[in-house]
Amino acid sequence: MSHEKLLYRLHCYGISGNLLQWLRNFLTGRTHCTRVSNCISEICNLLSGVIQGRNIGPLLFICFINELAEILGPMFVTAKFFADDLKVNAEVLTTIDVDCFQFALDRITAWCNDWQLQITVKKCSILNIGPTTLSINFQIDGNVLPAVSKVKDLGIAFDSNLSATSHVRSVVVTANQRVNLLLRSFLTRNRYVLVKAYIAYVRPILEYGSVVWSPYETGDISCIEQVQRSFTKRLPGLKNVAYRDRLAVTNLDFHTFFHLAPSNNTRGHRYKLFVEQSTHNVRYYFL
Repeated sequence: MSHEKLLYRLHCYGISGNLLQWLRNFLTGRTHCTRVSNCISEICNLLSGVIQGRNIGPLLFICFINELAEILGPMFVTAKFFADDLKVNAEVLTTIDVDCFQFALDRITAWCNDWQLQITVKKCSILNIGPTTLSINFQIDGNVLPAVSKVKDLGIAFDSNLSATSHVRSVVVTANQRVNLLLRSFLTRNRYVLVKAYIAYVRPILEYGSVVWSPYETGDISCIEQVQRSFTKRLPGLKNVAYRDRLAVTNLDFHTFFHLAPSNNTRGHRYKLFVEQSTHNVRYYFL
């Protein structure tokens, strides 16, 4: 991100005077070098980019790319931004839709070239969601984008049917590897310590982004649960204990999250949850 073009963009948004000069002083005159072990590279001037680790950095980047969202807004595509990632989607059913989508890609390419914000084409691809009969070759700056059967977005994999099965299989492999590493690395065989390590180092792998890909197919659910089944079975003294009992012993059962409400009321059903007494709304509405 060119400093001069960023300052020009801020000036177009009405920022001027001492504030603009302060931002100029903040960005310019900086240097950097790279250190590997005891070797240090030559010092280079920083001519582009925002300073990482500063609160104002992300704000300046948003101000810089905001025009791209405005350009794509009137078009028939939908654009989603996350940091420096951009996803564009549209319903492509006819050759006219193909031309419109390619035009949107051309607009993105032209804007990035004008503002010296390079597109990493090798990271770009096309994911067709649902059945299609069109033979399409979309391009960015003359490079044909590969059509893929699945794509990984912010750590979550989806395929052309929007199924998360491939993601489930991937995280389960990673979680099992982490379990094996954990059991090899810890000398203690204390169940309490090992369960705490499992919750800290394994469960986050399985639970990351689960509100997005939450499984509903029995096969996916069983695949995820198998990680915990295997781990608890390998704990000392629990090899021949039933899974439900192993969960109770290790405090991994669902009662640590919520309780069923004790009620003799015949209306409704018997699976209503018990809401604990609380003094703050943030806790009352927690579930």
